[in-house]
Amino acid sequence: MTVGLDALPHVAGADVAALLVLQRDDELHALTRAAVELTRQPSLDGARRLFTVTWQPADGTRVATGDDAIRAAALAFDRGALAAAAQLLGVADRLIEMAADHARQREQFGRPIGSFQAVKHHLANALLALEFARPVTYRAAFSVATDDDERATHVSMAKAYASDAAALAARTALQVHGAIGYTWEHDLHLWMKRAWALAAAWGDPSWHRARVADALLSR
Repeated sequence: MTVGLDALPHVAGADVAALLVLQRDDELHALTRAAVELTRQPSLDGARRLFTVTWQPADGTRVATGDDAIRAAALAFDRGALAAAAQLLGVADRLIEMAADHARQREQFGRPIGSFQAVKHHLANALLALEFARPVTYRAAFSVATDDDERATHVSMAKAYASDAAALAARTALQVHGAIGYTWEHDLHLWMKRAWALAAAWGDPSWHRARVADALLSR
């Protein structure tokens, strides 16, 4: 059974964008901010605000049950994982750009470190991982937009590839920057923390690889 939000008295006149839609077993509930208790949690990435939500379901807050609720929750999860993958592409791109700029400017033995083969190879590997992850993420976006039957598998592939690419880009950028990359005075740590936090959000790479494996082996 599915109930429209406008049929719920407690959300009448409320900003729909401000509602929290929460899952309890095979039910979805829509609640206003005043109906829940939020507890702030520490975050690796200080720009991300994380909270635990304490709430109680009620007949009047229920918006979907059964298969409808399960399908809606699955779609919401896949959209969240896809959004994280897309952000990871951008973060990886920025990390590689920062590393390349630093390699062009930093000199060692009278030469820019970017001219050294080892540094070139590190940057090339990071860029290659990003370019492999990009079309996989585009494919997942198309699957979500068209409600493809294999949407979940495509999203998991995108999240795993993008997470790996961002993690490699962060590691490479830190190696190229050297000691300055470990300091809070340099912006590099902000981008690395975003990469690490997003890679763990909405399922880490191992979780998504397991979901792809389950889909393949169940055929």
